[in-house]
Order: sequence, then C-alpha cells, then structure tokens
Amino acid sequence: MHRLFWGLFFVLLDFEMTVGRATFEVLPDFVGFFLLMKGMEAMSGSVPRFEKSRHVAFGAGLLSVILYGAGLLNRDAMTGVWLWVLELGCLAAFLWLMKQVVADRDVQLRGLYPMVAVVQVLALLLGWVPLVGSICAVASAVVSMVFLLCFWKELKKSAE
Repeated sequence: MHRLFWGLFFVLLDFEMTVGRATFEVLPDFVGFFLLMKGMEAMSGSVPRFEKSRHVAFGAGLLSVILYGAGLLNRDAMTGVWLWVLELGCLAAFLWLMKQVVADRDVQLRGLYPMVAVVQVLALLLGWVPLVGSICAVASAVVSMVFLLCFWKELKKSAE
C-alpha cells in the first residue's frame, strides 16, 4: 500500500527544472507509475481490479518516459502539440489509475478525487496561458498535497 502512496506522490507533485532549453522533472512520473504498477501487482490477489490496472500503469509509465526524454530535447511547435496530446493521454491514464486506488478508500479521500482530477486537467489544458497556468499549477499542487496528506493519514490509521 505504501508503494501506491509513493507512486501517487511522484506523479501528483510536478517539480520541474529548466536548464537552458531542457526541462526535466525532479520527481519523474515514470518512477511513480513504476511504483503504482508494483504496488498494484503486489495487491492484485486481494484487489482483482488491480490486475488490469497494473498494465495501464505500465503503459502510462512508458508514455511518461517518452515525455521525460522529450523534455530534455529541444522542441518545436509541432512536436510540442504531439507531446501535449501524449501528456493528455498520460493524465487520463493516471486519473483512471487514481480512481482505482481510491475506489474502496475513506469517503473523504474519494471526495477529494474529483477536485484533484479537475485541477490536474485545468493545469494541463490552461498551462500555456502565463498567469492562468501558474494559478492552476499552484492550485494543483495545493489540492494534490491535501489529497496525499489524507491518503497518508488513512494508511497510518489502517496500519494501527
């Protein structure tokens, strides 16, 4: 269960650094997807829906490796559009995976899921608008941290 938490942690929190024209994530998404896949693999015996979900996590991980590598290269406008579409696909897969993880969790955690989903989508869709993108990114970080804190508290409560 802790792998699921750390997987969500790596994917939800996006800290990027830019060096010259290269951009890379400090907490790479593909590490998060790998942790989600391993956590779902370990729990697939007790949670049958994780059997299918771990394959989706693997595919999303491959997509995020491509996106990570592309961030290190120079991109032109056309490549940027294709990468944005890949990011949208990766986000859709992640939101589906996240829904699978919180499906049988605490009511508060399930209630936070739609807020996380909305701000994640808005941050991606409006990220290219300078001020609005920054506001969406901050809102996404705050809501994601609240979600992760609630998930961590539930993990600690269930371990007792």
